[in-house]
Amino acid sequence: MSRVRAYFDKPSSESQAPTGLPSSPAEGFGAQDDGRDRSSGSQPRVSHWRTLAQWVTDNPQRASEVLDQFLTMELDPIFLTSMLDAFQPLLRDKADFDVYAVARAAHWVAESTDAITTVGEDDGWHRPTWNWAHMSAARYMAELMLKTERLDLKRADELFLVVRAICYLPHPTEEEEASYKKESSRYASFALNTPRPVA
Repeated sequence: MSRVRAYFDKPSSESQAPTGLPSSPAEGFGAQDDGRDRSSGSQPRVSHWRTLAQWVTDNPQRASEVLDQFLTMELDPIFLTSMLDAFQPLLRDKADFDVYAVARAAHWVAESTDAITTVGEDDGWHRPTWNWAHMSAARYMAELMLKTERLDLKRADELFLVVRAICYLPHPTEEEEASYKKESSRYASFALNTPRPVA
C-alpha cells in the first residue's frame, strides 16, 4: 500500500513515478499483488482498501486526478469500489475534487465490467466480483445528481451517458428479478443490493 501512498503524494506535474515505484497504481497491484495477503493464507489485506479509501478522503482532488489509473480489471474490484464509496460522502461535505472524473470511472465500471464474473478466487471472506462496484457507481451518481451546484449544464451529456449505462446494466436479468420477487421478503434486498433501482 506504500506504493499507492507514494503515488497519491506525487505532485500532479510529475508524469513518471519516482524510482522504485510502479508507473501506475495498477502496475503495483497487478496479478502478483491483488490485495490478498498470501503470508496468512488467502485472507484479503483489508488494510489496503481501507487505507486507499482514507487517502481519497484526505486527498480528494489528487485522487480524482489519478483515478483513471485504477480503471483496470487487473486489480481486485474492491480497490475501485472503495474509492467510489469514499467519494460519495465527499459530495455531501462539498470537498474539492473533479466530480466528472469520478463520473467517468462510474461509466467505465458500468460499461467495461460484468457484475457476476468472479475475478480471482473466493476466499470465504470476499468474493471478488464487480457487483459492489456497480452499486457504488450508482450510489455516487445518485448523490451527484442531487448536488446541482456542482454540475455544469454544458456537460449534461457526459452525465447522461453514465446514468444511461447504469440504468441498462445487464444484471439483474428478468429471470434474476423474477427469482427475487418469488418471496415478498426479498423485495427490500432487491432494491438495496441491485444497481438499477438505485439508478
